Amino acid sequence: MKFPIGIQSFERIIEGGFVYVDKTAMIYDLTHESNIYFLSRPRRFGKSLLVSTLENYYLGRKELFKGLAMEKLETEWNVHPVFHVDFNGANFTRKVYWKRCWRIMWTNGKNNMAYKLIRNLKWDYASVIYSVPSTNRQVVGR
Repeated sequence: MKFPIGIQSFERIIEGGFVYVDKTAMIYDLTHESNIYFLSRPRRFGKSLLVSTLENYYLGRKELFKGLAMEKLETEWNVHPVFHVDFNGANFTRKVYWKRCWRIMWTNGKNNMAYKLIRNLKWDYASVIYSVPSTNRQVVGR
């Protein structure tokens, strides 16, 4: 048995043959029977893996869910645009980090759905960055 110590990617866990506790039935319920959720969990409690699983589900990657509850529950496997922003490893209380993060996402993915969605909505990364309220910034967990 291989345990996914430190691996937060659903795709890497499934394709690497690691042990995975199947909670995809709960994810199906979450996506079909609800409105808005606030996921507040302690550090190292599986939030990133949950988001990665949701990302692959919304991208319609049915092959990754083979043998899991989701395979039997989902019948449509529609593909949806996914906009994934990773806030790990940087101090986002400073505008310069927001700019870098947004610029990297903007320039690295001209063929991905998120880029096309942003372009179609005519968003400007600078206006998004500067709309972050400076009075509500907090550094937590340190």
